Amino acid sequence: VELPPPPPLLRPPPPPPLEIPRTWVAKTVKLSAKAQFVNWFFSLPWSQSQLGRIHDTLWQYCVGGWKDERVVFWMRDKTAHPGWIYNQEGCRQRLDPENHTILKPLFGSHLLKRYPDAVVNIVESEKSALIMANYYGGLDSQLWLACGGLKHLRLDAMQPLIDQKREVWLWPDKDGLDEWIKLRDKLGYDGIKIYETFLTDWWKEEDGPKADCADITIRMMSRPETATRNEQPKAEQDATAKIEEDVLPLG
Repeated sequence: VELPPPPPLLRPPPPPPLEIPRTWVAKTVKLSAKAQFVNWFFSLPWSQSQLGRIHDTLWQYCVGGWKDERVVFWMRDKTAHPGWIYNQEGCRQRLDPENHTILKPLFGSHLLKRYPDAVVNIVESEKSALIMANYYGGLDSQLWLACGGLKHLRLDAMQPLIDQKREVWLWPDKDGLDEWIKLRDKLGYDGIKIYETFLTDWWKEEDGPKADCADITIRMMSRPETATRNEQPKAEQDATAKIEEDVLPLG
């Protein structure tokens, strides 16, 4: 006698998304000054005005400090999700606890609601997003987000931008231009464009085959004014006060 096939196995429901308490994020932001990344960030050849807004830039993006002088880039939309931890050598490790679904919004997504009219620029690395945000300033008109890598620009991360009908510019690395053009076409949203000028007009061989807009910007930066970290302009005082009071930028 031929027996009927067994019923399909029921898949267990996905584990709940992991959300990081605001108090945890606030504690790491207080430790950010000890991170090697922050010291390196201050050492770049900023102008005096750019140097004066570094603390505010780091606060806006909730850059945190971790053990052994590492830096953590939280992935936040309405809430905080596990992000990347970088050590002094630039090696990164994702905070991926077991038994939880990890949502991976774009780095800086929590600022979309804060700046609803800003053009959205997307780069690969969190470091590059911070450099470009601090270099240009004016987050109310130009936001800088990061996807975390060439292969990490996904539809689920881009969907909020499409739903909001935001103007989006993709800034791929030198070796990722062709792939991001294909991805842009696959997304099928006319509001997404590719910014190629940095790579076509300003890239030099000395920048290397994997250079991005931040690498090119650092090479082109000069320090026309004497900029020192010892001075504490009002923007830095305001950001420091917010950090001490555990105030985080709301989405």
